Amino acid sequence: MIFTDKQIKFWAESGCVKPYDPACVNPASLDLRLGDFYRKPVFENDRYIWSTEIVISRKNGFPLYPGDFVLCHSLETTEIPTNAVAKLFLKSSAGRRGIEHLHAGYGDPGFIGQWTFELKNHWPEKIILRPGDRLLQITLEECIDHAARPYGETGHYQNQKGAQPNYDWKEKT
Repeated sequence: MIFTDKQIKFWAESGCVKPYDPACVNPASLDLRLGDFYRKPVFENDRYIWSTEIVISRKNGFPLYPGDFVLCHSLETTEIPTNAVAKLFLKSSAGRRGIEHLHAGYGDPGFIGQWTFELKNHWPEKIILRPGDRLLQITLEECIDHAARPYGETGHYQNQKGAQPNYDWKEKT
């Protein structure tokens, strides 16, 4: 069963969403806001690598040009219960601006951390992204039982902060 606003508020108010803004609660989801850093692919030594984290100007934001792909992160750190899964979805208002989220947003039971957003601009002009923008929403779905091996025992992004690339691909290409 999918959490409704009542369960989402209880979950968030119990300390599982930091920082928590009650205005981000929807009927069956919670808006996640854009954090302060992003990464982009840069061409170096005849191959693409991820940049170090780049600070997003609070006043000016940062331009996402047509065709650009970047990694951003949520302002919020979430703690997924061990008897629930989380799914990220792009907000329709962001999609209507030409932004695409590449749907790598699945949180196993027990995941704790900020979320990495994989974003691409499909609009013919640049899109300005600013910290605090509500781009994605998270839903929680209850599992039939608690996970025997929660994410903290099995995953490699536990307690992540900022926009985290997958460094494994370098060795596989």
